Amino acid sequence: MASAKTRTHISAGTLSTRQHGSGGRCSTVPCARQADCCRSASGWSGRLACVIALCVCGVGCQFWGWTTRHDAVADTAKPPIAAGQLVPDSNRVAPTPPATSPPVNIEPRSRSAERNPPVAEQTADATAGPCAGGLASGVRQEVPSAANAEPSASPGRPPSAPVPSPRDDSRPARVAHTQLAAGTGGVNATGELAKLQELYQQAAQRYAQMDDYVCRFRRRELLANGDVGKDMILLRVRKHPFSLRFTWPKGSPDEGREVVYVQGRFNNQLVVRTGKGDWLAGLRIELAPDSPRANANTRRSFLQANVGYLVESLGQAVQSQQEGNYRFGRIRYLGRQPRPESATPLECVLQEIPPGLEKLLPRGGRRYFYLATDSRLPECGLPVLIITQDDSGREVEYYCFDRFSINIGLRDEDFDPDQLWGRK
Repeated sequence: MASAKTRTHISAGTLSTRQHGSGGRCSTVPCARQADCCRSASGWSGRLACVIALCVCGVGCQFWGWTTRHDAVADTAKPPIAAGQLVPDSNRVAPTPPATSPPVNIEPRSRSAERNPPVAEQTADATAGPCAGGLASGVRQEVPSAANAEPSASPGRPPSAPVPSPRDDSRPARVAHTQLAAGTGGVNATGELAKLQELYQQAAQRYAQMDDYVCRFRRRELLANGDVGKDMILLRVRKHPFSLRFTWPKGSPDEGREVVYVQGRFNNQLVVRTGKGDWLAGLRIELAPDSPRANANTRRSFLQANVGYLVESLGQAVQSQQEGNYRFGRIRYLGRQPRPESATPLECVLQEIPPGLEKLLPRGGRRYFYLATDSRLPECGLPVLIITQDDSGREVEYYCFDRFSINIGLRDEDFDPDQLWGRK
């Protein structure tokens, strides 16, 4: 058999082979049938027509085989088209294959859990113990300076509408209320009570680690006569026996004034040395802690101006609500709120004071407890800022405690007027 030449034809995804031998016979069906007709034709004219037809068939077959082979070779030589590129001779873009991603394990969650997420989920930072660090004891530290400027906030005048939060008086009340509501994080009643109890326990435990402390105390109060009382004081506190010492620093309007109280000594009286702002400076007098004269320029007793009293007040309200008794008003957890007094957001607790509970709030009001969260500070976990508003949203009390030095070893002589100022 003569040498045969094999051609490959690719059409519509199928592969066929055509062979052309020396006999000129084509294996395709039309050419094969034409050859059989030529053999059976009779007469020279009929055979001549058949030969012409056969030649035409062969030439067409040869041309078709060459073109298909050329197309097949060209197709195999083309580089693959990347996704997103234009297909040649076309305005189409090559399709992008779907991206594959690793399977994700999704755990089922109940609808009730979605509506009321656990408190541990909402307050991961708090439950992780932001105030886990211990307190140094027995080391006398440098007493913080109180001669710094007071906060830029001015005593609030009666606003046109009640302001739900003292967070930022410059914003509309509606915005502040929305932010406070968002701060709760959807805590339900049971979870909220548990969070309140947790905050109180942290504050109580922190305070139990303290034997004494020194801090800066700032107050701003709306007095009964309409005046605004303001002070910046250096406060020293010792727990056993309970001792207080208030010192008005140099440069203040009442420079030189000091007040000392020691439980069980000095007839349980406040021992006062008058200062610049008093009618005569340098006098030593004794006053009952609850006397009108002692509290003429303040809304509260000197004995209430300490962190221990704030911890006790917070615990009293939380415990009462836990027992279903709202004598001290309803108490709510508002989440962490930024304040200009602190570099980190403070835990905020709102006490809704009912009418008649406090003499100076006859129609009730709101009191915000702010607890420190910065674990680098010794006061972490303690209530360090108290802001009280009356029923119209007007600020009437502002108490801020900061710059703490704790367990510095305060002694009897630190609270002895005879040693501090000399004998009478």
